[in-house]
Amino acid sequence: MANYAAYHYTLPENMACHALSHRSDTPCNSSDHPSPLEKVKETGLPVTLERRHCDSEDSYRDFEVHGFPIFDDRGKIVQMIEYCIDVSERKQAESIREKLIEELQRALIQVKTLSGLLPICSSCKKIRDDKGYWNNLDKFISEHSDAEFSHSICPDCAQKLYPKYMKK
Repeated sequence: MANYAAYHYTLPENMACHALSHRSDTPCNSSDHPSPLEKVKETGLPVTLERRHCDSEDSYRDFEVHGFPIFDDRGKIVQMIEYCIDVSERKQAESIREKLIEELQRALIQVKTLSGLLPICSSCKKIRDDKGYWNNLDKFISEHSDAEFSHSICPDCAQKLYPKYMKK
């Protein structure tokens, strides 16, 4: 039976917990939705289950349901104490965290990173690859990263290559 602490409004006398928290006429008893009481009776141990309960505004929230057996002098279970903790915010945060982890994993798959020592020619600036071939710098970087190049000429090179067209 549900107690008055479980409800913020007028609680009908002798209301069962499943009627209050699930808006159901029958107790929890399926394998995917076992009754905390049945689990305690079956094992004789405290249990913790996660449930979706309906609140006083008929909105569903996530709860952690804890059940603890109470024994008589002969070790027989005579009652059970049950309390619920609203874990809706935690579940929402876990869901957001899982989505972020998935996004990060997808991003890591797409990331290409250059690292370590790159053998580069001091004169022509070609880079030696793992197979020993010398590649143009722009080709090597394009193949080993997501960088793209646009080509231009710096002012110093323009002066050397096209002195007639460049003013000093």
